[in-house]
Amino acid sequence: MKAKEMFEKLGYENFCGTLNYIKEYKDGREIFIDFDIKRKKISKGRCGFAIYKMDGRDIEITLKELQAINKQVEELGWK
Repeated sequence: MKAKEMFEKLGYENFCGTLNYIKEYKDGREIFIDFDIKRKKISKGRCGFAIYKMDGRDIEITLKELQAINKQVEELGWK
């Protein structure tokens, strides 16, 4: 299974054909996972808020999200 399919299975949509995935919840919250190709960095955050903090709490990554992230990193050939 490809990383894109793994993210879609988790409810994320590919945003504008880039390596940005966004998930919208019923209460209007939007969460994103972004892959910065140039710097080889990954961010998860709430749209419109600081990348590293969400409502004063650390941003959690689920095991399934981590597996999808690792698959995307593998597909990108990052070492």
